[in-house]
Amino acid sequence: MAIVAARRAGVLPYSSMASHVLVTTPTWQIRMPEDWVEQTTSESGEVYFESGDGSKGLYIATWNIPASDGNDSRTVAQSFRRAEVSSLKRMPGYSWELLLDEFILMETAFVTICDAWARARSYRIASKVLADVPVLVRAAFHDYQCDDLEESQLYFAPIIHSLQRTA
Repeated sequence: MAIVAARRAGVLPYSSMASHVLVTTPTWQIRMPEDWVEQTTSESGEVYFESGDGSKGLYIATWNIPASDGNDSRTVAQSFRRAEVSSLKRMPGYSWELLLDEFILMETAFVTICDAWARARSYRIASKVLADVPVLVRAAFHDYQCDDLEESQLYFAPIIHSLQRTA
């Protein structure tokens, strides 16, 4: 809480992006803290990054969605958003509070942002989907020790905001 109070008082900046590194792929780019390390890449191409202390993580993946199937960016983004919220509800032992559920049109792409917190389990998951068919990028930001929601939101906000499509 002291960090949050100091930020509110203007003593500390909301984010020190200077200590962040830019990670770029053919389909997305993101700025993340320099102590985050790529842990795994699945066969499907999903990449997992984790903070140096292991308290935070990021799963990010790209899907190629054929436009020929009648899928448009809006429909695909809405489908991923519904699946996101549904998967939270199915997690046994967790009671999730949906803090944010946004659906935004940005030029030709649709963006969804969901933010959920399981207060009793000190666990927060925020997700961002960038849908511009035929390409969709989904990132899930995990705070495994979210005891202070506001501090977690301040920490992740610039990282989430920095996620962009590159192609």
